[in-house]
Amino acid sequence: MRHQLALPLVLLSVLTSVGVARAQQAFAWAAESPDADAPSVTLDGTHARRVVDGVVIGSKNHDASLAAACGTLGQSFFTTGVAPEGDTPTAMAFTPDATRIVVAHRTSQNVLVFDAATRVLVKTIALSGSPNDIAIAADGVHAVTANLWEDTASILDLSSGVELAVVPVGDQPMFARFTPSGAKAVIGNAAAQSVSVIDVASATELFRIPGAGFQSLTSISFEPGVLTSTINGFVVPSETLAIHPDNLANQIDYFDLVAGTVTSVACDLAPRGIAMTPNGTKAVVSHFSAVRKVSVIDVATQTITNVFTSPVDLDEPIAIKSDGTKAAVAVLNATRIVDLSTGVFSGAISTNSVNGFLPTPDGLYLLAVGYKGTLISWASQSAVKDLNNIVNTYAGAVAPSGQRAAMVASHNGENMLVFNTNGAAGFLEANVPSGAPPEADATRDVEVSADGSIAVTTNLLSDTTTVLDASTGAVLAIVDVGDRPADVAITPDGSKAVVANLDSTFASVIDLSTFAVTPIAISTRASEVEISPNGQYAYLAVVSSGDGVWRIDLNTLSVAGPKLSTGDMGSTGYMFNQTSGMTLSHDGLTLAVCGSFTNVVTLIDTTTWSVVANVPVTSFPAEAVFQADDARLFVSLKNTNKVVAIVNAGAGSAVTASYNVGNAPGELVVDAAATKLWVCNFNDQKVGGIDLASGVMTQNLAVSDYPQALAITPSGSCVYAASGNWTVSLGPGPKLAFGKSGFVSVIDTATGAIAQVLNTTTPPAAMSFDTSAQVGFVAAPLGDGVTRLELTTPVTSYCTSKTNSQGCTPPIAWTGTPSASAGSGFVVTATLVRANVNGLFFYSTVGPNGVPFQGGHLCVKAPLERTTVINSGGSGTCGGTFNYDFNAFIAGGSDPALVQGANFWGQYWSRDPASPSTTNLTNALSATVGP
Repeated sequence: MRHQLALPLVLLSVLTSVGVARAQQAFAWAAESPDADAPSVTLDGTHARRVVDGVVIGSKNHDASLAAACGTLGQSFFTTGVAPEGDTPTAMAFTPDATRIVVAHRTSQNVLVFDAATRVLVKTIALSGSPNDIAIAADGVHAVTANLWEDTASILDLSSGVELAVVPVGDQPMFARFTPSGAKAVIGNAAAQSVSVIDVASATELFRIPGAGFQSLTSISFEPGVLTSTINGFVVPSETLAIHPDNLANQIDYFDLVAGTVTSVACDLAPRGIAMTPNGTKAVVSHFSAVRKVSVIDVATQTITNVFTSPVDLDEPIAIKSDGTKAAVAVLNATRIVDLSTGVFSGAISTNSVNGFLPTPDGLYLLAVGYKGTLISWASQSAVKDLNNIVNTYAGAVAPSGQRAAMVASHNGENMLVFNTNGAAGFLEANVPSGAPPEADATRDVEVSADGSIAVTTNLLSDTTTVLDASTGAVLAIVDVGDRPADVAITPDGSKAVVANLDSTFASVIDLSTFAVTPIAISTRASEVEISPNGQYAYLAVVSSGDGVWRIDLNTLSVAGPKLSTGDMGSTGYMFNQTSGMTLSHDGLTLAVCGSFTNVVTLIDTTTWSVVANVPVTSFPAEAVFQADDARLFVSLKNTNKVVAIVNAGAGSAVTASYNVGNAPGELVVDAAATKLWVCNFNDQKVGGIDLASGVMTQNLAVSDYPQALAITPSGSCVYAASGNWTVSLGPGPKLAFGKSGFVSVIDTATGAIAQVLNTTTPPAAMSFDTSAQVGFVAAPLGDGVTRLELTTPVTSYCTSKTNSQGCTPPIAWTGTPSASAGSGFVVTATLVRANVNGLFFYSTVGPNGVPFQGGHLCVKAPLERTTVINSGGSGTCGGTFNYDFNAFIAGGSDPALVQGANFWGQYWSRDPASPSTTNLTNALSATVGP
């Protein structure tokens, strides 16, 4: 179950003048939160504006000639879930007989049909578009969806589970309704400000009526990267009429569904929400914010019969009692009821923010869509019961009969909540995924095992982790963990994974052989995980209710010692709402914690389990990394554009150096020799390289969009930078645009240049490589999966062949690539060898050489390993050839050093009876064993 704060969202109102305004800086920093709340923004689309989590820019140039130095990085994408997915639920409805709940999912482009009583998935209907809204006809068979990005409406057959037809409509349809008989579907086209009228039987658009004044409401959640948008729509009281509160023109629009025309009547300012009695005779309209009005409409005469003034500002949602005697309006974190005969408003009924109202069919109650799910009595004008303490819900529906309602969440989870609405006896019937379980949505973090065999992800919206086969991408398991899982770490032996759950009071320990999960009680808001080198302890940072670090003994699966207090941590911004960094020294003796909000770095002695130093730094320490010998650590200071070096000396730890870097530095890596430090200069869209001897940033390389994560090869020769961006544009009016990008840049550290850029298409949240830096994964929340990166180090030749007694110089050559798993395919050859002589391929995993030997050169460094003796065959002068499949040798397992990521150097030795040394040597090759 998902438990959150009473006010789980940080709601920002971004208001700009007419035109496109960049708000990236506001958004990047708005995500900073000392308690790591899930940040969100809700935008009123009155004016044109642009909201970005980075600004889209073009790819940067790179030098392809450098790729050989770092090898070639390849990519593939693995999804972390299994079909059918249910991604971004946007709308839902009950069938007229109340037996089915139908949920539209925009991102997965499908409609899922559930049994209302059991919540069992009974049908999955694939769509050709991205549904933003859904309506069900009176016959219970037909449904219609408004497909936002495709400018279409889909007509569905719920009985057979098929998309019957796709009808082109106006620009960006966001709203859908049927006429009472179901003969026509009416679609609200947000960007086009028009209404499409569709004949369902023939699946044709009868009219596209201009002149609407739709107002959009767009919500964005930064952590999972979720976007939803809707408009103030209309009601359809009859076969001939739709009524719309025209926010742009301050009028009520009456759309004639037969003639295809519109008639408008002036009203008070800012008409926004609308609701209608079930019999279609009376409607009520809310007038937004400080206008504080509720208008009452007589549908038959199309006139406003009353206007009542509220004592407080109004939000959009409004509802009307089935008998037309009362209306309910949303206000700030509450609801008020107005008597439609006297105009008297009730006091505030505490409901928290309301996203919509669901009047029950018995006329007794009103259910508020939102976090609390407050059930309100029309009669007493008071809250009867709060039914939802799980998640902030976005949309809902009420069964046409009986006592059941349902809601879906999109931003803080993809839950479907089903409620019994029987007054004080009402209760939560079910909390299930909006898609078919198990779900694995919004992949927030990824960790690859040390040997590169598996990868484990956290799936933020689904409260799960996925265990993947790192080679094939096969889903080995999807495991339920805690609420809002953030970070994950794997023990060095690959036996366990530990998950930090931001909204639970426990950590989750997963046995990676059985996939069994053990919850370990700590405290809320666990954000970061580190594991000791021997795999015994896990360290978890918590960023709320007393910031600090817990230690868990992974052998006993219990807390070991008290929580140690640290500086204040929280959300640090960047992409997908990162949290304050925590890092463990390579020897496992020192844990460093970034107290971002109190400007200290806390150092913990893991042996004595005590805080040994709180090192003051300047503004906002975000990330930290130890150098290889653990003598120093480096800390990025986001708000002062610096990196500092701290000597790791227990109580004597202190800042010893400060380096000027770019804007909003984030993640860091340092080479093994501690000569070069690399840093993500996030807001500059660059990666900086600092020469630690001089203290100067000698490189500042432009990458494509915003750099989020770094990795460095063990040799320090290559740095990988994952970057990207996602954007939301709103305006003019309700026009909505969404964009995303993702890249991985390969930096050759010797030349300080970018050697290769991969276009991964989706922005990164995190990146992890195995210890050999041969296989890596990038977490992609917007793709519900991971990009797998594989380094293919090119096979190269070096050294010099010896001229044989027949005057030939046999060269070494090859076909294929070395592989730890292929079993064949990397064939090492030598030509121009004497015919019918014995020889063998020998190699070293230590390094290359080039010393004189038997009249030629020994090109590999001792100790040497040899393969089996083979014969050159052939005839005539220099007519022999050696062919040896080294992948078959690797697969034989005779040399345990030949594993994925291992480097080797090899050459051929052969008999040459006429030579003074009686032997011959080819030149050599250098290669790396791939997956």
